[in-house]
This record gives sequence, C-alpha cells and structure tokens, in this order.
Amino acid sequence: MQSVNTGGEASLRALLEASPLPTLVSTLDDEPQIVAVNSRFTTLFGYDLHELTPGTGWWSLAYPDPSYRGKLCSAWSSALRGAAAGERVERVIEARVRCRDGGLRDVEFHLGVHAGRAFALCYDVTARQRSELEAETPQSQELGSLGVLAGGIAHEFNNLLAALRTNAHLARARLPTQSDLHPLLRNMELAIQRAAQLTEQMLAYAGQGLASPETLSLAAVVEEMTKSFEAILSPEARLRMELAPAVVEADARQLHQVILSLVANASDALAGQRGEIVIRTGTRELETAALRSDFAEEALPGGSYAFLEVEDDGCGMSPEIRARIFEPFFSTKLAGRGLGLSAVLGIVRSRRGTVQVRSQPDRGTHVVVLLPRASAPDPALPAPDALLTIPASASAGSVLVVDDDPLVRETLCLALQDAGLRALSASGGREATELFARHTEEIGVVVLDLTMPDMNGWQCLEQLRAIRRDISVILISGYSTAVSIAAQSNPAPSFLRKPFDPDELVREAMRLLQQTCAPS
Repeated sequence: MQSVNTGGEASLRALLEASPLPTLVSTLDDEPQIVAVNSRFTTLFGYDLHELTPGTGWWSLAYPDPSYRGKLCSAWSSALRGAAAGERVERVIEARVRCRDGGLRDVEFHLGVHAGRAFALCYDVTARQRSELEAETPQSQELGSLGVLAGGIAHEFNNLLAALRTNAHLARARLPTQSDLHPLLRNMELAIQRAAQLTEQMLAYAGQGLASPETLSLAAVVEEMTKSFEAILSPEARLRMELAPAVVEADARQLHQVILSLVANASDALAGQRGEIVIRTGTRELETAALRSDFAEEALPGGSYAFLEVEDDGCGMSPEIRARIFEPFFSTKLAGRGLGLSAVLGIVRSRRGTVQVRSQPDRGTHVVVLLPRASAPDPALPAPDALLTIPASASAGSVLVVDDDPLVRETLCLALQDAGLRALSASGGREATELFARHTEEIGVVVLDLTMPDMNGWQCLEQLRAIRRDISVILISGYSTAVSIAAQSNPAPSFLRKPFDPDELVREAMRLLQQTCAPS
C-alpha cells in the first residue's frame, strides 16, 4: 500500500492491498486530503506517492479546472457528510480525472464512511463512456481517433519546431548585421511561431492542453505581436491599434492564439480588397445584460471586464454563417480550415469570459472578447532583447542536455555553446544518469526532456537527485500539464514549454548556474 500516514494500522494496509479495485482513503474535509491509497490507485492514475501527500493539491492536479473542481468537491463532501450521518444519499460520484501523463479517465467513485474516514472504490469507466459516445453518433468515433492522432502528432511536431526555431535563431545571430538574409530568417521564425500555435490547438483538441495562467497586459501582448500581424495580413489591409490598459489572468500562448485567429479572419474578410482592421483593448464595467452572447453557455455576472475588440470593414456575414462560425471544422475558406475560431471560443470560456459578434453582409464584422479584469496592476512592458552576458561565476559550470531526439539535443547544445556555455548531452535517462555520476561536480544545470522512451524525465529527475539533491534542473516538454506537476517537486525545477525561444533557455541556464556557483 502507498500510504501518506506511515504509521497507519496494519489492518488498513492489508485491507487496501486486498481490494481488487483502485482505492483511496481520505479525510472528511470540504476539500478532502488523501490519507492512503493502494498500489492499484497509483498505477491507474500515474501519480507517485509524494504527489499524493497532504498539501500537495491532489485535487488541483487531478481536476485543474477550478469550476469543475469546485462542483466536484461540493458533491463529494455532501455525499460524505450524508453517509457519515447515516442518511440515504447518492454515494456514487462520477468524475473525469486528469492523470499524471496528461491523459483523461472517466471514473466512478463509490463512497463510504467508516471510523471518521472516507473510503472510495474507483471504477475506471473510460471505455464504457467512449462506447456510449460512439453509439450516439457515427461521427464520434472518427473524432475520437482524430483526437488521439492529434495528440501524438503535436508531440513530435513540437520537437521539430524546437529544432527549427533554435537553428533559425542561431543562423540569424551568426550573420553580419547587414546581411540580406535576416528578413528571410525572420519570416521563418514567424512561420514557426504560427506552427507552434497550431500544435496548441491540436493538444487542446486531444484533451492534453492545460493553460498556465499569469497576469498579462492585453495592450502589451498586442504590441508584442506587431511583427506576427505582418506575416498574416493581406497587403491591402491597414492595421490601426487603439490600446488602453487592460489586465487579465490568462495563458500567454492561448492569448496569442486568440488574437492571431481573430486578426487572420479579419484579414480574410477583406477578400483581397483595401480595408481597415482595428484592434482595441481596455476595460468596462458591465451589467449582466450587457454580457449576453449567442455563444455563451450561461449568463456571466456583472462586474469589471477587460475587452479585446477586432473590427474589420470586410465582406461581413449572413445570420446563418454568423451562427456557425465557432463550430469545429465549419469554414467558408479552403478545405481543412475551421479549428481556429472554435479554439478561440474554448479558450475564452475556460477563462470565464464570453465572445460577442456583430456582422452584416458587406458591412464588416465586429468581434468583442470579454474576460474578467485582473486586480493586479498592469505589468510593465518587457524590455527589448537584452544582450546576453555570462556571469564569471556561471562559466565554472557545464549544462547537461538530455533529450532522445538528436536534432533537438544538438540544436540546444549549439544554442548554449554560442552563448559561451559548456554543454554535454545524453540521449536518454540512463545515459544521463551515468554521465552525471561521472561529472557530478562539473555539471551545474540539467536540461531534461520529460517524454523519453527508456526512462521518462520524472524517473531521470529522481535518479539525478539521488546522486545530488541540489542539482538545478530545467524541464522541457510540449505538454503544459507538466507545469502544475513540476511545481509539486521539491526543490521545484524550472520549466520551458516547447518550442521555446533559445534565449529563454540560455537566460534560465545562466541564472541557475550563477546561483549554483555563487559563493555561500
């Protein structure tokens, strides 16, 4: 049995391990803490023992959406209180659990209370739920297969994009300032950025995307994307920006995806004719009535909202087309288009916001995205690209790059070496562990991919820290679910989501090396 309370009774241990089903024991709190689980439970969901201890936020890991988590906790606690009081209540809770690898499982928790503790037997009904869905519509099986395919492609695609982005960046850095190749490489980097946003859509469609919210200035984000707009706007389009302060809690990449999708659609609406696209940001105090939308699942509460508006004077839409613009795979453009606006609506809804659309044929389109305004002050605009310099203390350490993809591994080493750092490389977890054991004192930072065949990144991290507990680690992955799990490790490693800017890697490696090599 895997037990948080190592002093638990032997009878409890024996009972749990004798259970033929994944089983957990928890407290009776409003957000119950796990007391003990059996080995079948950890096998089913993939979480290790240290991730299930009190205070590590099992509920946040397994149910990352705050709204869903709140409803589930409420139903769970209500059932347990009723059971403890001897009431006849529904004691089967259905939930969709996010596993450690980012996958989702449909589970029935059969609850009971004994001796002041809750017991839950877990029935994995994922296959049954999928069968029921497949029986509902012939198209569902195709969509399910597409989701699995999308998730697999997105992972491999992220590796390729990471290598492309790093090589383009290094080539631009090595060229003379006056070289006429700079615009070509810049266009390549913009194309890679758009491809990275496509992988975000695929991961979200496959149920493997998870936002990493932070406090963002809408105006700053739009200003940062000026170069990206140049790559997607038609030559006839004139862009005007009216940007007032507006602060939101959102995932930066998702916000980029929303803005680019709306601007791209506005550009397409001009249909090759001269026209104007206007982007506005700001805040408004709105009543519930003003928040109504044909595309909202439920009415939003009145309050302070940040807005992002994209307006064009293009061809506009008929009421019939307008009603369908957020449907997956619906498009009036070329075949194969149609996920962009569907992803926009999903992202906005996940941040408890809404989208309003006004449009008439030949009179343009006006799209308004409304998100709850964050209470934090408006973040300062980021400084322009700074010259990277290596602290004298940092030059004493080497960086070990661990990735099973040789193209990614080689390009990351080149990026570190071009910045003046020493880089070693390993093709997998076992090789990395052996190399680290031989060069323990020399290596100051490990760059570690999470998805590797022989030994995954989490297992490798445990092996490395068994050799040297204080080693600084930068985890890299295309799956953003790793962010919340990484935060639970002690000490918590840094995290970069593929494909990242190579300067991000260099800066973080230098920061960690400086800490490692700093005199105590």
